[in-house]
Amino acid sequence: MSFDEIKKGNLTVNSLNVNNTYTLPTVDGTAGQVPTTDGAGVVSWENISSGGTAWGDITGTLSSQTDLYLVINELSAAISAKSDKLITENAQSGASYTLVLSDANKLVSMNNGSGNTLTVPNNTDVTFPMGTQILVKQKGAGATTFSPGVGVTIESYLNKVVSLGQYSLFTLIKTDTNTWSLGGNLT
Repeated sequence: MSFDEIKKGNLTVNSLNVNNTYTLPTVDGTAGQVPTTDGAGVVSWENISSGGTAWGDITGTLSSQTDLYLVINELSAAISAKSDKLITENAQSGASYTLVLSDANKLVSMNNGSGNTLTVPNNTDVTFPMGTQILVKQKGAGATTFSPGVGVTIESYLNKVVSLGQYSLFTLIKTDTNTWSLGGNLT
């Protein structure tokens, strides 16, 4: 194709082949049409039949339906993988709170106007998996003190375990059976 064949950003193609697998149509479909294949990789536009049921009206070879099924499953898995990374909040407003298993990989917010205590329990009481991460936020004006349960070690820079101020953020990471690393805005 020469440069003269491309004019003002428009490109005319008589046939478009994708990875030697699908030959795509070179014209737009009309309203209500969907792309379909003939089972041999040639894609064309067809009207949607009315009154049909999902999957029951799919035509083509079993392999093309299987390919579509696999793509849908891959997309679904990718979306699920992303949504699992969203952080949910466990809001606390009392003077003290002890972490529970459902806090794993979540945000625990401590919303109290007075000083409050967040206790990290012993592994025999709550068996968090190794590598568990828990985010903590001092949401209220009261400072949050991180307290180790019996037999628990909280490792932090200069052994600091009290929040610096309102809206401070922290991360607890379980690094051994009864050892947690604490990082964030500590004083």
